[in-house]
Amino acid sequence: MNQKNIKNIALSLAIFSLTFWAINCGKDEPTRPQLSPIPLETVITAGPSDGESLAWGSTATFTWKGNVYPGDVLSFRYIFTSIVAGETTTVTRQALQRSASFSGLVQGEYRFSVAAMALVDEDTLIDDSPANRAFIVVDADQAPPLLEIVSGPKEKSFTATNADIFFSWQATAFTGRDIAAYAFRLNVDGAEGQWSDWAKPYINTAYNNLANGKYSFQVKARDNAGQVSLAERNFEVKNPDILFAIESALTADDIKYWHDNVLKDFAYEDYKASDIASFVTKLNVNVYSTIVWAWKNGYSALLDSANFSDVTVAGTVAEAVYRYEQSGGHLWIVGSEIMWGLQDMGAMLSGENAFATRVLHCAAYNEDDADFQGANSAGVGNYNSIIVDGNATFAWCDQIVPTSDAETILIFSSGVFAGQSTAIRYPAGAVNPGEVKVIFCGFYISDSSQPAAVKSTDIYQLATTIFDDFGENLDW
Repeated sequence: MNQKNIKNIALSLAIFSLTFWAINCGKDEPTRPQLSPIPLETVITAGPSDGESLAWGSTATFTWKGNVYPGDVLSFRYIFTSIVAGETTTVTRQALQRSASFSGLVQGEYRFSVAAMALVDEDTLIDDSPANRAFIVVDADQAPPLLEIVSGPKEKSFTATNADIFFSWQATAFTGRDIAAYAFRLNVDGAEGQWSDWAKPYINTAYNNLANGKYSFQVKARDNAGQVSLAERNFEVKNPDILFAIESALTADDIKYWHDNVLKDFAYEDYKASDIASFVTKLNVNVYSTIVWAWKNGYSALLDSANFSDVTVAGTVAEAVYRYEQSGGHLWIVGSEIMWGLQDMGAMLSGENAFATRVLHCAAYNEDDADFQGANSAGVGNYNSIIVDGNATFAWCDQIVPTSDAETILIFSSGVFAGQSTAIRYPAGAVNPGEVKVIFCGFYISDSSQPAAVKSTDIYQLATTIFDDFGENLDW
């Protein structure tokens, strides 16, 4: 055998040995799931802008948002750095909240940085390009007036088409100076409006019948030393794409709680769901991309018509809701004791409960009048840690089991109902905005009539997560 053949045989044996080792050793290694290609991203939605000058003694409030790998926990790490009188101070926090305020700021340089974080397979991932803002606080002698817009649409909120908008503002001058005058303007879709004349009496203004568009209202205050400050409020006028269907059981306080804590940042329209024919007409995916249908404990005015004396009517509503979802609409249905009524209706329909199986995607369920106050809750997937205090403050919960194509998103992890599902979504495994079609919560959301109401921060996180799953976002 010549030397060349010997080298070829040796090379072949080496390749075979490496391949055999890779195959067999690889079997002993756990297979790590593929991470989503969607990167972590963090956006500051409000707060002092880059390079802005704030008055001595001001408060800087930042709000932010972030996306996350599908199915993982979302939290944030923020860093606030100040350079005052040559001394640098840094504050670092990791938390679930999406806002932070820093008050009593003195002359100096400041920097705020925030990054979204995710826990994936016991590895902590963090946004490698945090959102940043840098600003300064000037000496009191150089400070412009403290100016604040005190009424009008909230920052980056939505208002219905043809809205009437009212703004008012107030300002305070520093070091014995007085406010000399104000000026204001309204910009739309990037086109700058005309500033009003400077005038002292101007402390409010109104705009009527605004057309659809993205607006920026700006007001300036000038003191008698010539120092000028600017305040701005951004908002959007658009056709509402969320219909808030209100069952008769909800009180005025309940509805206000929904407005203030759940729907506040989205374009929605109220509808009191009492007339069946009208409600069916409202289920139009070309008008509303999402229907939020809410009631408390008790019968549904639509599904449980006259305590089931007219099953045909209830069946008509159920069929219309199902068609709406099948045509591309999104449903968030919230309420307790729903299953009580559906069980009765199912019995009258020869045991077939189309609404529970086809619309809510419940394989099994049990109506229960128990109060879940104090029981610990746990989420699944994107809904992990939404109840940040670890206590379920929802009352009057139904116990539900999803069908094979749906999934649990909220369970109780302690108490007599440990392991019971109380909220599900369909379809299972959806990861992209708009893919989720149905969210069903077997509890009611209220402020006034339950012993421990859902905290506003908790329910807001739950709501924004659900709306993001539906494709309803707050992007500007």
